[in-house]
Amino acid sequence: METIVVGGPIKITSSATFPPACLNQPYSFQLTASGGIAPVFWGFSSSNWVAINLDSSTGIFSGTAGVTGTFVGRLSVTDSVQSGDEQQVSLTVQPCP
Repeated sequence: METIVVGGPIKITSSATFPPACLNQPYSFQLTASGGIAPVFWGFSSSNWVAINLDSSTGIFSGTAGVTGTFVGRLSVTDSVQSGDEQQVSLTVQPCP
């Protein structure tokens, strides 16, 4: 018996503007996507980013930023049949009370 799994193309559904991070405080943000066939793998690149890193298997950005500013990068997601999507993203790190 064969099983055929049919899924639509994978699409990043997270906002391209991440929720703000607070300076010197732990940060965590879960990426989301729709469609595709599991498992999915996340990728990220940036020439100027903070110490908030992506776990490529869970799609969670986490860490603690030690500088303020707005940072941009390129996010990608690929599913098990190599369907993919990309998006430019930004994260602002700000002082918080």
